[in-house]
Parts: sequence; structure tokens; C-alpha cells
Amino acid sequence: MIDLFNNHHHYRSSGAQSTPQQRHRKVLLFLRPHMALGEFDIALIIAGSFVVVACLITFNSIRLHFKHSKQLQIRNFTIRILLMIPVYGIEAWFAIYSSRQAVMFKVLREGYEAFVILSFMQLMLTYLGGPVS
Repeated sequence: MIDLFNNHHHYRSSGAQSTPQQRHRKVLLFLRPHMALGEFDIALIIAGSFVVVACLITFNSIRLHFKHSKQLQIRNFTIRILLMIPVYGIEAWFAIYSSRQAVMFKVLREGYEAFVILSFMQLMLTYLGGPVS
């Protein structure tokens, strides 16, 4: 069995024990040393990947609502609520990317959250027949 992390293999270039940095380079063979990714870059890539997946799933769900929902008013409220997922995901990614503007992104997110709470209340009122019932 090959042990990648202890590096006890015949393919070592020298007889000296390798450092963790050298083992890391061997694991990431597709990267050149000047293209090495830092922890921040890896966090951005992972967070961005999850945001993209969440947005794709959400946009597919919105597309299905447009296609199959017959009640226009309820559909619009539902889509506003569903759009929270991309708004929160993109805001979180931008907050990681640019921590100096994180407060501004948070304010925009909080504003959209207030709009979604209003939309949810309108959705509930529509389901129940309106404020008069």
C-alpha cells in the first residue's frame, strides 16, 4: 500500500526525509510552485463552489415555479422568498472576498431580508384570504 503522507516510497528524489511543504507539493502536482494556493484562496474557491451550486438549484426551482404555478400572486411571493438563497450566498462570498466592505454587504442583505419578511406576510395573507377574512 502506498502511503502518500509519510512519503516512504521508492520515487523520492533523494534519501533525505522530506518536509511537509515538499509533501504538499507532491500532492498538488498540477500546480507549479509559483501558482500555489493559500488558505484564503482555497476558502474562496470552496465557498464560491457552494454558492454556485446553491444558486443553480434555486434558479431551477424558480424556473419550475414559473412553469407550473398557476397562481400569479402566490408564485411571485414564493420566488421572492426563494431568492434569499442566492442573495445570502453571494453576500457571504463577497464578505469573505472583501472584508472591508462586509458591513455594506450585510446592510444590503438585511434590507432584502426585511423585504422577504414582508413578502412572507403577504403570502400568508393571500393564503388566508386577505386581511379582511
